[in-house]
Amino acid sequence: MTQLSPIRQIFNEMNLINDSRVIDKKPCIIDLTLGQPHLPVNPVLIEGLNDFLSSPKCSLQFGYSPGPGRLQTRKAITDLMSYYYPAINCNIINVMCTNGANQGLWNAFKSTLKPDDSAVVFSPYFSQYSLQIREMGAKLITIDTLKNNFRPNIISLEKSLLTNPEIKCLILNNPVNPSGVVWLEEELLKLADCLRKHKHIIIIQDEVYRDLSYSKFYSLLDIAPDLFHRIITIFSCAKALAGAPDLRAGMIFAHENLINKLIHQQMAVTAEVSLLSQVALTSILNAKLSGEIEHMIWENISKSAYKKNIDTICNAFSTGPIIIQNKPDAGFFVLLNCGALINKVVSDNILKKNNDFFPASYIIKTDMDIINLLMNCYDIACLPGSAFGIDSSYGFIRVSCATQINNIWFFIKQMNRLIFDLNVNGGYYA
Repeated sequence: MTQLSPIRQIFNEMNLINDSRVIDKKPCIIDLTLGQPHLPVNPVLIEGLNDFLSSPKCSLQFGYSPGPGRLQTRKAITDLMSYYYPAINCNIINVMCTNGANQGLWNAFKSTLKPDDSAVVFSPYFSQYSLQIREMGAKLITIDTLKNNFRPNIISLEKSLLTNPEIKCLILNNPVNPSGVVWLEEELLKLADCLRKHKHIIIIQDEVYRDLSYSKFYSLLDIAPDLFHRIITIFSCAKALAGAPDLRAGMIFAHENLINKLIHQQMAVTAEVSLLSQVALTSILNAKLSGEIEHMIWENISKSAYKKNIDTICNAFSTGPIIIQNKPDAGFFVLLNCGALINKVVSDNILKKNNDFFPASYIIKTDMDIINLLMNCYDIACLPGSAFGIDSSYGFIRVSCATQINNIWFFIKQMNRLIFDLNVNGGYYA
């Protein structure tokens, strides 16, 4: 039976609770779960759709699109790839449009892995990797980075490749969701040297958050263009460039021998991407590449807002029992080590706010215990570290910073309340 992502399970549960709270006229739970931009949609997207829909020829253009995307969209993606990767000779035959980055991942895994094959990834990682790989009967091998402050260890990767000959692909998430780590140039140089020794390995490069980097960004394609024929790079414009995650506008860039397999895979599942999504994507990419002022202002405002929220949380928890092991250099999320809450007793006094969910006092044993406590008694919804491959007993939680600043301050206040209520190292932060 297909398993639902733990991220979506929590998101769905929160929405069900909030639906009942709206009916009962009670305050809703603050949503800090998904990477769901809270800012207004990029105005370029709206203008592009309005221009298209008001065109006299619009009614004649709502036919099916080619599998890899319509010509105008693929041309815009090709131009973006040339901008991102000047060392690569980009051509329209190297790109395709997908129904979001998730479809891009599915295309890549399905065309690369067979049952009983394996993929390898540094942990923590985006939960969709394991769900999709398991669906096709393959296995995900993980390399823990927790002891290295979430930085990748190439020596560990080398050992894994040597001892697991069934590994067919490496998933390279850069920047990393959920830690916000951006790979350093020297790390990518070591990775490239390793991969040159293992010529059968396909690299599936997830760069969804590259446009939300707050430090110098290097791609493996910048460091090792000679590996292009083995690299599938996956993008999404919906978060960093559009502010519209349900636009479902993803992109893939790969060598023509790989892209043809990916197109065939997509044609067998969804055929093509919605015409309106392609129109919006084309408008945004053209605006970015031409330096259109309206787009540049929107992009700068978005990055500044996310960075401010990240900094606010990191500053609030710079000391005390809740630990930030690595300040994010990208994205709009923060990983908090709440291990100090593990084995704490949650008393009846705390639980009396929601006796239906918590019938009696209990001891916190896992990150999900923390998540359920925050959601049902402190009106905060975030995600457990175990949804990203971290051992649940470590007590990590991921907090989305794609929200209004007052929600960030509410989260800090409620975490302080929880720390005080559990009497963790004396309670409050300064």
